[in-house]
Amino acid sequence: MKTIEVPGEFTRKILDVLKRRYSRKFSRVWHNEVGLVGLFIHDEYVFRTSSYQTISVVVEQLSDTRKCAITVVASGGGGGILNINWGSHGAAENTLIKIIKLLVGRGLESNSESDDVYDEIYSEPDDFYKDIHSESGDFVEDTDD
Repeated sequence: MKTIEVPGEFTRKILDVLKRRYSRKFSRVWHNEVGLVGLFIHDEYVFRTSSYQTISVVVEQLSDTRKCAITVVASGGGGGILNINWGSHGAAENTLIKIIKLLVGRGLESNSESDDVYDEIYSEPDDFYKDIHSESGDFVEDTDD
């Protein structure tokens, strides 16, 4: 499980990215006077274990705070008699955290109508994912649990 905090003005755009890319099985966002909570469940096939794993993402933002917390949990994905995941959980969690860092690090504007970053994600995914490994930001705090 990994948690990252980002500035609250990016919450809406991150929710949009999660809905488009990480909600194959389930996607819902609840709003109330206290804030918002989003839940996204995605599944993917992992070649190294020859099995499917799920990636669950929880987005939380209290209305009285300027931070948004995103928690990523990968599960399943084990293979063989001992059900070993061979690092696929950590890799899936790290990939999503790096995507969020890259989006925020590139200065994704909270009110923009069109985003060059989105165009890169969907039209040139290979180049976008190469950038993930080379860019990082000091604006977030990662925690492993």
